[in-house]
Amino acid sequence: MPVSNAALTFIFAVAARNYLEAVSDRSTVGLVRFIHYGLFYMSVAAALLLVLRIAARIPVQRAAKVVLPGFILLVVAPLWDLAMTGGAGADMSYLLPGIHTDLFVRYLTFGGAHGGLGVSPGIKVEISIVLLFLAAYARLSGASWLRVGLTVWGAYTAVFLLGAAPFAMRAGYEFLGLGYRYSDLSAARFLFLVFVLLGLGVAVAQKWRGVLRLARDSRWLRIGHYVAMFALGYVLDLPERPFVWNESALETVVLVPISLVFAALFSIVTNNLADRNIDRLSNPRRLTVQAGFEPRAYLSLALPFLGLSLAAAAFVSFEALFAISVVIGNYYFYSVPPLRLKRLFVLSKLVIACNSVVLLGLGFRLRGGDLRQIPVEVVAALLLGLTLASNFIDLKDEAGDAAEGIPTLPVLFGQRAAQWLCAAFFIGTYLAVPAYLGGAALWIAAGLFAALQAVFVMRRDYRELPVLATHFAALAALVLLWVLEPPVSSVRYL
Repeated sequence: MPVSNAALTFIFAVAARNYLEAVSDRSTVGLVRFIHYGLFYMSVAAALLLVLRIAARIPVQRAAKVVLPGFILLVVAPLWDLAMTGGAGADMSYLLPGIHTDLFVRYLTFGGAHGGLGVSPGIKVEISIVLLFLAAYARLSGASWLRVGLTVWGAYTAVFLLGAAPFAMRAGYEFLGLGYRYSDLSAARFLFLVFVLLGLGVAVAQKWRGVLRLARDSRWLRIGHYVAMFALGYVLDLPERPFVWNESALETVVLVPISLVFAALFSIVTNNLADRNIDRLSNPRRLTVQAGFEPRAYLSLALPFLGLSLAAAAFVSFEALFAISVVIGNYYFYSVPPLRLKRLFVLSKLVIACNSVVLLGLGFRLRGGDLRQIPVEVVAALLLGLTLASNFIDLKDEAGDAAEGIPTLPVLFGQRAAQWLCAAFFIGTYLAVPAYLGGAALWIAAGLFAALQAVFVMRRDYRELPVLATHFAALAALVLLWVLEPPVSSVRYL
């Protein structure tokens, strides 16, 4: 049976549970609540797969074909409550701060007394059946009785902790100096983060070497460039609009970088598959050109990465979803046939510049800025400077690009001449910042980073890592300087 069949069964089982639960506790299920509940059950599924992998040593893909269809048992709780109350039903909920106390006692007693709200009798029956099912499955899969016991304990603990998620939410908000306020949207955002962490745990438990290889190939400093451009936009109108630390700010500074990381992973997967011929010559240590590489398995990662990126952005705002969709699309145009814009000389890097400007604008907009306040000449300068400076990414790929007929600076003018040009582009781009904004601190920082970039770019034994690290450090310094000492002329320019 394909895993896709099991996944669809899971989705429809969750929909059936939501419908029956609404009937049982006389509630309504809107879109946000449906997403919230869906993320809760997705987190439960990921937790159970992780427990089965660690405690019972059952491979994730095999376990998924049993666990995901097993979620049809979700209908047990509302049906039991309806049957036992003569159709009146029971009000189901999380364990909630201010209402449910003595969590440890409730942990030892299957959630404790219902009391009209909380863990209903039907939920207790449902959990009991699930634990018996998991024990039988683990044992039939060859697990020892000790591992069966660990599986049952781990599964129950995971479900209980997820059921007490509002307590973790309150602790997190209070730790960050924010007031706790439960809602379907805040719970959905929290559970999205939980699902991402559990999903990562499942991946590491199943194939930690593959996760490590993927992490090594993830171009974290390039991702850092885009996060830094977003951060620069986010602080761009300081001090005219002072920063306010609230729930919206927390969501933005957490979810937008997560969205960008998954957007980058999607782009890396699709780009690497399109660049395999180039990488055989220029990047022989890349994952996609190693012996035993499976293109279909690698490509199967792309859609989950895309989905997680768009989901994280959507939890921030529609504007974030729109902007990050544009960023992903632009890079797809750049790297993947049929367009594959990287084949265009120099101007192909305009895509990188456009994405940088889009993210700067997103950061500015999410703090309430009006994009019309950003002068056209600033946008034009960013597009020009980043388009030219971004050509350094081709310096390491001369052999592969030449073989593929891609007209990059090293291919057309030779490696050494291309290095001189890229060094000049970096110097011009960096020094343009203090020339426009003024300020002694900016001049000193820009001069220092421009000099470092010239040294690293011009090295005969060229390595990309120092260039990327210096560029990220330069952007981080610009953001920090802007926060600590906004340009005196910022009002005029913004």
